[in-house]
Amino acid sequence: MNGSGVGAIRSEAERQLEHAAARHREVVAASVQSGRSAAGDSTAAAAVTRGAALVAFALRRAVAAGIDVERLAALSGWEPKVIGEALERGPAAVLPPGLDVALVTRSEATLDATAELDQLLRRISADVVDPDWAPAPVDLDELRDLLEQQWLAWRRRHGRRAVAPD
Repeated sequence: MNGSGVGAIRSEAERQLEHAAARHREVVAASVQSGRSAAGDSTAAAAVTRGAALVAFALRRAVAAGIDVERLAALSGWEPKVIGEALERGPAAVLPPGLDVALVTRSEATLDATAELDQLLRRISADVVDPDWAPAPVDLDELRDLLEQQWLAWRRRHGRRAVAPD
């Protein structure tokens, strides 16, 4: 890759890290506000966990783009030691103290499970567009109907009655 391509990658990685760090600061600030319900506390912990995961992802991308720790510290506003911990241990290192550990653990597990579901959906999509296979439209309609039936039955078993918006 030429020098301008590398510069563009570094520039984008820096922009993403700055943005992720700013969003993380916002959700952390919002999470310390008092007077929320238990559901609100759970939502706040989930938002902080997602923000921390975004920062850890952006840090890994920035390192892969060749950005050194000093620059990462300047972009994120974090000490190099915290950055090292986030790179080594992932999002847990950048979570603020005082968050309910059970809520954070549940949020992390939800993020992991959601990523696995997303990966499954990407595999299905890649498989059905494979030119060596190419199922007929009627077969894809059948697959969609089966997935939708299973999804709706699963939602009902887990107490979700309202239909999710399209």
